[in-house]
Amino acid sequence: KAMGKVKPGTVDWKKVDKKPKNPFKMQANCVEVINACKKNKFSIVGIGGPDIREGNKKYILAVVWQLMRAHSLQVIGNKTEEDLVAWGNDKVGEDKLKIKSLKDKSLSNSLFFIYIMKTIEPRSINWDLVIQDKDDEEAKEKNAKYAISIARKLGATVFLVWEDIKECKSRL
Repeated sequence: KAMGKVKPGTVDWKKVDKKPKNPFKMQANCVEVINACKKNKFSIVGIGGPDIREGNKKYILAVVWQLMRAHSLQVIGNKTEEDLVAWGNDKVGEDKLKIKSLKDKSLSNSLFFIYIMKTIEPRSINWDLVIQDKDDEEAKEKNAKYAISIARKLGATVFLVWEDIKECKSRL
């Protein structure tokens, strides 16, 4: 589904079983993922449908990373990290939330992301669910989960999980 959203027309939906009930149909879906990757000129050397069906984390992450990168480039064009940080800081507007880089540890509380989404659609944020006065692990977890929920509600393709935000994984 993510491949179809990021690169419309590259997935042959006639060949995809949306509710596969046996390993053969699952395998066919995984082969279709590989075919879509080839159409998009992703580097999938040594990766096959069985690798995905068997849950080989290394190969799945290789595909997801390339998909995320393709999507990001579509959305932002050829911007540098500095350009993105400047844009984000401009959007959040509040000095206390501004960051220096995408490796800034203050991103782990998700407030920067929530405030950016507020500028996109102010009504999408229920401020009663945002924890702004605490910076403990529980607050970070709840804010990260909520930030992902808001992003999905706004129609964003999400390539990470809440733990990635909380742990401040800059690559994601």
